[in-house]
Amino acid sequence: MAPLSDQNGLQLSGKLDYEAEVLKADQELELQREEVDRLGQEYAALAAKVGPALTDEMPEEKRRQLSQKLHDASQRVRSAKRRQVHLKEKRAKLQRQAGAENDDGEKHNGKWLKREK
Repeated sequence: MAPLSDQNGLQLSGKLDYEAEVLKADQELELQREEVDRLGQEYAALAAKVGPALTDEMPEEKRRQLSQKLHDASQRVRSAKRRQVHLKEKRAKLQRQAGAENDDGEKHNGKWLKREK
């Protein structure tokens, strides 16, 4: 078993690694939030422009093209939101791991055991 000072150093190093990963996940999440906002604004602008234009008097081909553009924009927003949820889950998992890893515990066969002091 390593001396106590080495254990504390390894534990601190592990904690810093997890904190760095959580910060990285925070940055990714913030970028994704901005992407969702941007795509949402693009969709809203397109819907405001296209919505009133979709009338029965419009040629079928043109109406289909505009409907497809609106649908594609909607799908981009939904995809970005799914990615945002994924990143939130990833960040939460990292935080849980950081807390568990630094909780005077030791992982053994996938289970956390308390260390004897």
